[in-house]
Amino acid sequence: MATTKFIKRNLNRYRKVYPYLRREPRYELISTAEALIEIAAVPFNNSIEETYTFAEFFIGVPKVTATVVGPGFANQGPATNVYISELDSTKVKLQTTGQFTGTVHLHIIYLGS
Repeated sequence: MATTKFIKRNLNRYRKVYPYLRREPRYELISTAEALIEIAAVPFNNSIEETYTFAEFFIGVPKVTATVVGPGFANQGPATNVYISELDSTKVKLQTTGQFTGTVHLHIIYLGS
């Protein structure tokens, strides 16, 4: 399993120049390994299965997290589950336990070595 560490760096102090008046810090996250992150929202319209094709090019198979979001879920709680039935480096196939109208949010993360 690949891991990475993100370092927060102030871009204004990167050159180690200390002017009389300090500027507001501008932070940047630097990774110790290659990291590709993509987020997406897949709409379901009274269906059981949907396929999402990645916008990014992943060298290997990424890790994918799927979360159900739909109307009225804040009051009643989700009535369906979503799971990944097929995954490769170009697409993911999502299936639900029943007919579903709403949105599934995806977090796709690939960490290189």
